[in-house]
Amino acid sequence: MRYRNLLWAGEELSAFLDWDRVGVRPYAEEVTPTAQVQFGVDGVFDLGRVSAFVDGCRSVVPLEPSALMDGARRLWWKRMTDFWRLEFHYDRGDHSCDELFSVDEALLH
Repeated sequence: MRYRNLLWAGEELSAFLDWDRVGVRPYAEEVTPTAQVQFGVDGVFDLGRVSAFVDGCRSVVPLEPSALMDGARRLWWKRMTDFWRLEFHYDRGDHSCDELFSVDEALLH
């Protein structure tokens, strides 16, 4: 779960919003972006935490290394082709996600 997708009512979690991802997808397709959001800062990853996170996920759901590699490739491709931030910034005048421009740019390298 990503913090931007959590809706709070006071101190209680009232909803998890992620409508753009509704559907059946490979589990690793959620593991890799979650690891990126949680443990990547300015394109640099805390690999110890990423490893612990992935090991924790793998203790619950079997994930082959090839599935994780596929998830990472899907994430990279999504970052290369996803323009929702531009739409928010320019079309809607919503600057709440502007910090993601530099974060995603650093990941592409």
